Amino acid sequence: MQNPLLDTERELLSKKFDDLSITYRLYTPSDDVPLIALEKEASQGNKYVRLIADFSTIHREPFDSKCKLFPDHIIVVAEAQRPNSAQKDLCGCACLGIKEIYFNQKKVKAGVLFDLRVSERYQRKGIGATICELIEKLAAEKGCEFIYLSVNNNNNKAIFLYTKLGYSVISHRRMGFMTTPPQSHDLIPSEVEIEHNGRPVKLKFERLTREEALDSYNKFYLNQDLALVNWKELTDSQEYIGTFVAKTEDNKNTVGMTLQRIRKSGSMGLTRFFFPATYHNKLWFVSLGLTAILIAMSGFLSSIKEYVDSLNIDSFWKTLLGYIGMGLPVWLTSFVYLFINKFVLNMAGFAFRGRYIGPFKFLEDESLLRPMLEALTKYINQIAAYQGIESVMYNRDVNCEFAKNWPSIKGFNAGPYFYAKYIKPQPDSQDLKSWKPSAFMYFDARDL
Repeated sequence: MQNPLLDTERELLSKKFDDLSITYRLYTPSDDVPLIALEKEASQGNKYVRLIADFSTIHREPFDSKCKLFPDHIIVVAEAQRPNSAQKDLCGCACLGIKEIYFNQKKVKAGVLFDLRVSERYQRKGIGATICELIEKLAAEKGCEFIYLSVNNNNNKAIFLYTKLGYSVISHRRMGFMTTPPQSHDLIPSEVEIEHNGRPVKLKFERLTREEALDSYNKFYLNQDLALVNWKELTDSQEYIGTFVAKTEDNKNTVGMTLQRIRKSGSMGLTRFFFPATYHNKLWFVSLGLTAILIAMSGFLSSIKEYVDSLNIDSFWKTLLGYIGMGLPVWLTSFVYLFINKFVLNMAGFAFRGRYIGPFKFLEDESLLRPMLEALTKYINQIAAYQGIESVMYNRDVNCEFAKNWPSIKGFNAGPYFYAKYIKPQPDSQDLKSWKPSAFMYFDARDL
């Protein structure tokens, strides 16, 4: 029998706050437009950078598309209504993906909380906390034992909220990326020779079948905290490209990793560049901007002309320098546009990007881990280039074994904190405040 509390047509809760009536209910597809608008309010940049330029997520698929990647999910939304008004403002939401993982040496059902959003106009009214409490209640009814989430370490508002709700820090992740080499028509070598401890070591690269990949993951990640129980959730994903391994000639040492394409369901949009982006489409703003640009260019070109005329050089060079000076504003504008489009929006917008997933190893000689991982990463990067991927991301726990042996690539010192909370504690449940993950090497791309 269906639980009436989980019926999408039924309200979960209604509260009063000052003159507001706030209703909490489950998501319906008709919420997509206001939810996507709410997502745009969520800033993605550093607070100092936001003074000049600000970015937000732009959805290209229904809002619940990410949630549907999980075996089960919950989405709770909040609507605010003022007295004597028929209009309802969708002012908050949060999502929970539900999956089966290993934790504390056993299989458990866990929830991954993400995309908690509250409109700035309705903050400090307890909406975020109420949404989280409702999600916890619904998750417990679905059999979840605990919930975990990630939050950027500079998001002080969210950290305060989760701490207040009883969540404990369980991990700190570090992110990084590597640009792929230019595409080449040359064949990717299936073998390579590396030097290790003063001796040559021959490595061969292979792409595993899905069955072989599943077997490797089931062996290596068995009972590893927060690792998947059903690895088909990875290998059957539309974003899965392949699992690749590097082996020594005698097959006694193997290091492997999966390459996954980042979903293109969303990208980053520029919402402010000195002024809110909504102004940029208004006729009065465009006219004012063009006038200011013309005045500035007129003064700039006049200064350039005076400077060039003062130079004691031939008229040819004066003319050439004049044209170069007149072209500077155009070049500068083009550079700014290209920088924002290519290096900011493209990279943050998940276009042409991949991700390293789930490194594993079976080694007789543990000292080979670093050189084999470096060689495998270079090999996978060439595969990524053939797939049209321009950069590959990686996320890993700062304390995990692979973090100390990962190749030296571009990275971010700052990263997300992982928080967790029991919603159905068991007699043998560990104390999360003192718990440290034994490995936590697997990163599920759906968690962010």
